[in-house]
Amino acid sequence: MLLPPQTEVKVSVSKRAQIAAKRLRESNPVFKDIQVMVSPGVSPYGQKGSVQFHSPGARGPDGKALNTTGKPLIEIYEGAMSDEQKTDEGIKNLIYGDAQHHLSDSDPEWRKMRDEVWENRNPKEKAFDRRKYEDLKSRGQENRPFEEWANMSWKDAHVRGYLNNEPEWMQIYNPKQIAVLEKMRSYIAPSPSKSAAKLKPIPLSAQFVDLLYP
Repeated sequence: MLLPPQTEVKVSVSKRAQIAAKRLRESNPVFKDIQVMVSPGVSPYGQKGSVQFHSPGARGPDGKALNTTGKPLIEIYEGAMSDEQKTDEGIKNLIYGDAQHHLSDSDPEWRKMRDEVWENRNPKEKAFDRRKYEDLKSRGQENRPFEEWANMSWKDAHVRGYLNNEPEWMQIYNPKQIAVLEKMRSYIAPSPSKSAAKLKPIPLSAQFVDLLYP
């Protein structure tokens, strides 16, 4: 007897983001409170990029509440996502990268290591960081003082670039930074109590996804 051909199941970005977030929370206790939401369109405040981290109680420039969950929230703007970011790997990297903002806010050990990476920048890195900041200012995308911008955003970008193996970042690190960054990688690695099998990608069907996230 011939079996009916299998049809490809298209799973929405929102549902795949919830699955990625669930896996992240289960992978290591430091991520246990991370929440994720996917919004259509782009940032309503003109911010560039497809993802934004909101601390508990965060508000926008207009005073509107951005996060009422009481937990750290990552908001993904689907309209600003590239095709690559819409893949399973791309969604995972977006969430994984912005979850590090939460650690910088809440985990003294992580923040200490992050600051050590920053303090060990070489002159070429420092010049690059200053050019990046001045470019954002000139385009009206940044108005905070340099140190505040760095502490709230750019220091995390230095860490994320290495941990996500982003090609444009991988050439800039020196041995002292790499030693600290490898400690940071181990710090947020999946807990030994979680088997590798549980963290590997699994086939999805609409029925499976709806059971998890109706």
